[in-house]
Amino acid sequence: MLVEVWQDTVCPWCRIGERHLQLALEQWQGAPVEVRYRSFFLDPTIPVEGREFGAAMAQKGGGQIPLEGFFAEPRRRGEAVGLKFNFEQITWMPNTMLSHRLVALAPEDRREAVLRAVYAAFFEHGPRWRNTWRRTRAKPRCWRTSARRRSLGSAACRSSCSAGGTR
Repeated sequence: MLVEVWQDTVCPWCRIGERHLQLALEQWQGAPVEVRYRSFFLDPTIPVEGREFGAAMAQKGGGQIPLEGFFAEPRRRGEAVGLKFNFEQITWMPNTMLSHRLVALAPEDRREAVLRAVYAAFFEHGPRWRNTWRRTRAKPRCWRTSARRRSLGSAACRSSCSAGGTR
């Protein structure tokens, strides 16, 4: 059976859905399942250098929804399946093209671990992101570090992050 997962690496609902799929597959006793991760950009207008997180979220809600209104339900649902969301620490909304490249570049047997590391880098370690993005001009060290920790070699990470284009 083939399961295709369309996700963006800065989407809390995608992270929660991926966790539910992981838990379901741990209990699955039917035919083998192949999971194929597909890229989806929640906001393709995010510039290469990213933008301030609060402003991006306020724009998304048309200025009518307080930030915590966006975060309460995903935080609650994430906690129910063992996921942590530190929305209040996220200051910068990155363009996710490079994170999608890292996930796609990962060897099949490590792809899920790389995806989970990228999710954790954004949702759990938000304070590092703004300075990383401004300092490196959209070459996210957090994602590269996460990928290297999942045995995706340094050369492969550099290659992914320096490949031409951002969209």
